[in-house]
Amino acid sequence: MRVTEKSLDSSWLARAGRSCRAARLRRSIPWLASLATGALVFACTTAPPVYEADAPGECSDHADNDLDGLFDCDDPDCFGAPACAAADVLGPCRPVDHLWDPATEPMRLPCEPTYEECNGIDDDFDGFLDPKCGTESCTDSVDCTHGGLMPDADCNQNSAAGPVCTWIDGVPPVESILDCRGMLCPPGLKCVQGDCLVPGDGPPLSSCTSGADCAINSGCLSPVEEGTVGYCVWFCHDFPCPDGFVCSTSSFENPHTGTVVTQQTCDYENPGSSNDPGEGNGPGCTTTDCPDCADSVDNDADGLIDCDDPGCIDFCGAEGNGEDCTAADCPECSDLADNDADGFIDCDDPGCVAYCGPEGSGPGCTEFVCPSCEDKIDNDGDGLIDCDDPGCDDNCP
Repeated sequence: MRVTEKSLDSSWLARAGRSCRAARLRRSIPWLASLATGALVFACTTAPPVYEADAPGECSDHADNDLDGLFDCDDPDCFGAPACAAADVLGPCRPVDHLWDPATEPMRLPCEPTYEECNGIDDDFDGFLDPKCGTESCTDSVDCTHGGLMPDADCNQNSAAGPVCTWIDGVPPVESILDCRGMLCPPGLKCVQGDCLVPGDGPPLSSCTSGADCAINSGCLSPVEEGTVGYCVWFCHDFPCPDGFVCSTSSFENPHTGTVVTQQTCDYENPGSSNDPGEGNGPGCTTTDCPDCADSVDNDADGLIDCDDPGCIDFCGAEGNGEDCTAADCPECSDLADNDADGFIDCDDPGCVAYCGPEGSGPGCTEFVCPSCEDKIDNDGDGLIDCDDPGCDDNCP
């Protein structure tokens, strides 16, 4: 399934952040700032400048200062600025047949969509190593965006191999969502299921059915594993939050490696209001557990309870995350039941990767055949599926 391109709305970012300029922050997922140990980082108090370059350094600070979707030398307002001398000659994007010279040119997105093999090598010498491939480790989403140059990437905090840089969206849970691996889009466009689209204008925490509904720096993420409906989670390490929201920081622990990831996302300016998804942010919540998400109470009075609330996105829904699961064993990964109702059972569910082993292992695997090598699922979360995974070398031709 492909999402059709929407008509251009050049004001999508202007509407998204009139109230302030974002502080540059270090970060970690696609998540809701109120999910766990969130701490308020800043409040929006100053109006944005009228144009990029109306203050010293704005043409080289890796920020979209005038909220028009263009950064630094990609913004026409910076034409003639000393920092953009090369970019003024070369243009805001890099022709795909042009070889980047890091000594004389800034990094630029391509003028046309490009694909790169996910192999740990910068095959096209453009400065972007395996974009959104899941091969680069991270502890914060800012590690993945190149200063906002590639805002449709984030740090997948729950990957079985440890936190890695991937595509920003998680909904819908279809195979084509993987098509953004290795893909770069021209400036201002967002990769959605392998297509470069004009970003949506969904505000933070609004409902979505695909990344096409959300801004370029916002991922459509579901509160449950493999969910089909999600929420636009705005990352604010490169972009400011819109009116009514503030940039908050939260820390999360990778359930497989214990690595702590820090994320900056837009949260409601008035926590505790009727539309604030504060479930998942109450007393006793840690980076791995939260009583709010299992007490059958609508703690934030938004009509959503426990795992139906986006605030519980990191504490709920995944097969392999039940109360009887330990670091060494998880009964729901071998009970022949679809515990999270996502259509995947036991070792076929990505949530059970820590208990079922890597691609090429698990129930049914023999010397000659292995179900996990032909199920079209990335069972071990390393970005490689079936026969593309070295773990399946003995089972694939």
